[in-house]
Amino acid sequence: MAAHLLLSRTIRAVLVKDLRIEMRSREVVVTAALFGLLVALVAAAAFGAAATSPAVAAAGTLWTSQLFSSVFAFARFWHRERENRAWTTTKLLAGDPLGLFVAKTAALFFLLVPIGLVGLGATALFLHIPPDGALGAVLLLLLLAFLGFAALGTLFGLLTVETKARDLLLAVVLLPLLTPMALGAMATTRDVLLHAPSELWLGGYALVAVFDAIAVALGAALFRIVAD
Repeated sequence: MAAHLLLSRTIRAVLVKDLRIEMRSREVVVTAALFGLLVALVAAAAFGAAATSPAVAAAGTLWTSQLFSSVFAFARFWHRERENRAWTTTKLLAGDPLGLFVAKTAALFFLLVPIGLVGLGATALFLHIPPDGALGAVLLLLLLAFLGFAALGTLFGLLTVETKARDLLLAVVLLPLLTPMALGAMATTRDVLLHAPSELWLGGYALVAVFDAIAVALGAALFRIVAD
């Protein structure tokens, strides 16, 4: 009972702290959303010229934008923990590594949601995707993917706290891990926007859910080791 109480207190305290800092500074969401918007603009121009349909171009544009803006957001998020050795203080005060992992993953997830909304809206605007039910299904896929993104961003972002060339290292480590899932989600997004039969794309949601489960389990198992 005491362990569960400590876990819940750690999660609540760290999550509230991270979200309050972001609400005051808006450093992660604004900069990552603007970065994702620029990537979406460039990708829309590139994919739009080569793709056979707006749906194909939109799928490539959306996931290219989200992949790079997410890694950028992770780098900015963990940069705060390096300032004035904030991570050392957080770790000592929180005490429970599992609670820290859950809180940091939840915080990153909540930060990725507005970034994803900006990317989805920009993609729909640039490539003239109608705001119908298909966009809602794509948004659900984005939210599902963000859970796995956030779990891996928490685990591997922690590795950069005490490491030189930290932002480069984070990109080098995370991009190969996130890209296969993003490619699968890209294909699923294309089928959804093309209004293909549901049996053709529901498997893509299941694969993203499996990716989430693996990412969360891996993060929960290894976070204590990395934190120490």
